[in-house]
Amino acid sequence: MSRVLWTGGAGAIGASIARRLLADPRYDVRVFDDRETPLWMREGCEIRDGDLRSPADAHTATNGCSLVVHLATHAPSDAEADAQPYSVIEHENAIHAAVVGAAVEQGVERLVYVSRRRP
Repeated sequence: MSRVLWTGGAGAIGASIARRLLADPRYDVRVFDDRETPLWMREGCEIRDGDLRSPADAHTATNGCSLVVHLATHAPSDAEADAQPYSVIEHENAIHAAVVGAAVEQGVERLVYVSRRRP
């Protein structure tokens, strides 16, 4: 069985993919998200939360996982993004650097990064 880390798993895309992975007995699913997770997810997945900008939290999240699907992102309000675009980018970069760095350090077999385009 492969343990899969799903960052941002409580979002719409993450939840639908987590549901599919849970149906496949080859995968043990760990979801890392700072949002509230639905009951079905809490019952079927290992749930973790924290600050993925922190290398220590990213290391804890990836520990023991052979696969990482990274959807986590910083989703500020439109007003915040418009007022402080550099801060938003800095926050995003810290998340991605910590998750990718932890995955590399731990020898994760495969990392999939999913990005969204801001309007």
